Amino acid sequence: VIYPTKLTTYMISYIPGDDPSYIGSGPTIQATGSNNDAVKILNDYKNSKFAKYIIENENINISYEPSKMLAKAEKEFKNNDNNFLKSYKSISFLYGLSDESKKADFFLANYYHFSDVNIDSARFYYKKIIDDFPSSDQANKSQIILEGINVQ
Repeated sequence: VIYPTKLTTYMISYIPGDDPSYIGSGPTIQATGSNNDAVKILNDYKNSKFAKYIIENENINISYEPSKMLAKAEKEFKNNDNNFLKSYKSISFLYGLSDESKKADFFLANYYHFSDVNIDSARFYYKKIIDDFPSSDQANKSQIILEGINVQ
């Protein structure tokens, strides 16, 4: 990539054996994988936030599963399908710190707070949002709502 420029790389590693192909990056080490290897990795880990970013920004023809599950849960709720709670809970616990998980948590918190009136479950999801997404709008709203619940 930088030929004919000379490049010197100094590497410090915690990798056993210090194999440069495992610790090197950038222009220093020749890539050994193929495009098919990269697509396989994206397919294997397509539910991660990193894969979502690559899939969306590189226009790769792979679907991001949490988005599909959230759309399914929203449709179930809209159609009065009793499976919607199970779907939202699956998103909440399967997809870590994804945007879909945050949306599912906030939906569940509000559902338990206002529709099912199960305050302990509402508290659980409001707290989960505050812990998992502390700088989000949902966390700010959850904090205000929790303060109101705790006053009652």
